[in-house]
Amino acid sequence: RFPADHIVFQPNASSGLLHAAFGLTGGDVLVSPAEFPSVTYAAERAAQALRVVTPVWLETDHDRVTPARIREQLTDST
Repeated sequence: RFPADHIVFQPNASSGLLHAAFGLTGGDVLVSPAEFPSVTYAAERAAQALRVVTPVWLETDHDRVTPARIREQLTDST
């Protein structure tokens, strides 16, 4: 029941992730270096192109993202 003008189709997940990253308006984005490559690429490209977001690389437990590690690394700007 969404209005038609609020629906966008993407040809693939990578393009959708780029659009989402370029839609961010500021602050830090907590990203795992072990994440799907399109996520890390989108975060870096948005940071370089727009200079309104900053990727913050999540320190993981042996490449595993856990709620505890996210909680520890969240700040007021993420």
